[in-house]
Amino acid sequence: MYINNLRDALKNLSPVEYEAYLMKLRKVLLEEYKKSLKPSVLKMRVDAFINGKPPKIDYFEAYLLTFDKFKRDGAILALKSSYPSLPNFKDHLTHLITLESKLPLHIKNFLVEEDIKNEIEELFFNLLEYCDSLELEEFLKNLVATNKFLKIK
Repeated sequence: MYINNLRDALKNLSPVEYEAYLMKLRKVLLEEYKKSLKPSVLKMRVDAFINGKPPKIDYFEAYLLTFDKFKRDGAILALKSSYPSLPNFKDHLTHLITLESKLPLHIKNFLVEEDIKNEIEELFFNLLEYCDSLELEEFLKNLVATNKFLKIK
């Protein structure tokens, strides 16, 4: 029952949420379980789980932990079939910037303004469009190159 609820929670993610989930899952597997998987292999594994293949215990734990990383009590909500929707992107991005960056305090204070949040979101998506590629490795390479360019002083 609970495993099927988790499958349903994964099935009910939008395509954008699913991709974000896979990226976070890959990070969880690497950091918590020391497992490094190619994104395509990871996607095949998660798709197989969604389609009924029994999970290995460490992957099952990682699936739950990943839901927790997106939303408080996300794993419990997924197991109870109260599908945990992922947070609003703009608010989540602002939250990450505020908590995990070394920005000056005055910039962090600006981030409460809705027009600032909108511009940050637009900038973020423009960067993603600029780096666009059908191949994950090429996309990552483009992101790294763009990030290095933005760090030039």
